[in-house]
Amino acid sequence: MTVNLACAMAEQGLKVGVVDADVHGFSVPGLMGITDRPTRLDEMILPPVAYGVKTISIGMFVEGNQAVAWRGPMLHRAVEQFLTDVYFGDLDALLLDLPPGTGDIAISVAQLLPNSELLVVTTPRQPPPTWPSGQALSAPRRSRGSLASSRTWGR
Repeated sequence: MTVNLACAMAEQGLKVGVVDADVHGFSVPGLMGITDRPTRLDEMILPPVAYGVKTISIGMFVEGNQAVAWRGPMLHRAVEQFLTDVYFGDLDALLLDLPPGTGDIAISVAQLLPNSELLVVTTPRQPPPTWPSGQALSAPRRSRGSLASSRTWGR
């Protein structure tokens, strides 16, 4: 979904970057057809570009489809480095592809981008039987350093 949205935005003339922050299941380089590694220029990392979208992923730094078994501080540092050391230039939108759930990476993103305007896009799933039908998706609202639900959207 992130790749499709990024490519559609770039096709409309927007300057778009993607951070594949799903270090356990990185898929963005494959979906974008990126085989090049990022370019290092002094202390900066220049991301490869495909379909007009600048993209960075942990998958660009590991061999093949090697698993990454990081937790907590290592994940936080990887996301922090993607957000601070990668030179995307002047972007209209930076999309982050996050792993499912509300784990370490989602917490890191909220901490590292405390004043950002966030739009959370999720894939649909069957709500648990205890939830009222059609009440599984929530709209985000801005809050310093955290994500909070402002209201529930019906279908």
